[in-house]
Amino acid sequence: MKLLDDLKAGKPVKRNNQNHVFTCEGPQGQTTLSADFDPKPISRDFAQLKIEEQKKAEAAAKAAAAAKAAAAAAPPAGAKA
Repeated sequence: MKLLDDLKAGKPVKRNNQNHVFTCEGPQGQTTLSADFDPKPISRDFAQLKIEEQKKAEAAAKAAAAAKAAAAAAPPAGAKA
C-alpha cells in the first residue's frame, strides 16, 4: 500500500481520505437529497388519520356484511329454480 510505504520512507502523506472522495458519497456521487429534491411538509395530524382509518374499517365491515347477506339470500349452488 502506498500510504504505508510512504510512512516507512518518511515521505509526507495526504491527510484524511486517500482517494478522491471527500464525504461519505459512493462512486456515483451524491444520489439522494439532490438539488431537485422538493420536501413535502410532514402531516402529523394523528386524530385525522385515526378518523380516516375508522371510516375505512367501517366501510370494509359494511361491505363484508353486504356480501354475507347476499350469499345468504342466494339460492344454494346446484338448486333448481
